[in-house]
Amino acid sequence: MPDRVGMFIDGPNLYGGASDLLGDGRLNIVSLSAYLANGRPITEFVYWQGQLKQDVDATRYANQQRFFADLEKRIPNARIGRATLKPRGRGQWVEKGVDVGVALDTAIGAVKDRWDVAVVVSGDGDLAGLGPLLRRLGKRLEVVYCEGSLSGLLEDQADAMRKLDAKTLRYYR
Repeated sequence: MPDRVGMFIDGPNLYGGASDLLGDGRLNIVSLSAYLANGRPITEFVYWQGQLKQDVDATRYANQQRFFADLEKRIPNARIGRATLKPRGRGQWVEKGVDVGVALDTAIGAVKDRWDVAVVVSGDGDLAGLGPLLRRLGKRLEVVYCEGSLSGLLEDQADAMRKLDAKTLRYYR
């Protein structure tokens, strides 16, 4: 029986890494997730993203809601983690709570034995503490990151690594 996969995607990290490599961060998350699962069943899927506000930009809000609904419809056991967006000056927004959400969902899934391997799509060093925790619980941590966006702290704690380069990301547009 293949290992069960819990997939936890740091949306801003993936989008930012893809944007740096391709000039545009839009990807087919459904197809990319299947590729990353590598034939293993995905028994838990959480995509974390900052929640846009309808009163700030109704069009972008509607597009985001369609994207979320599509993920929940097309990926079994999918859930959307909605982080907070805070203003950072002159039309800029920063997402707060994405890494904490990814870490908590991963830890809870491990404790509840929802999967055998956590595939965490992020290069964020704030997630490095997951490696030792998951090993204590008898789980494994696979880190997937965009080329150029990996923290050495996270790399040191992962059981396996997978780099997404521009060629691979282009395939999942």
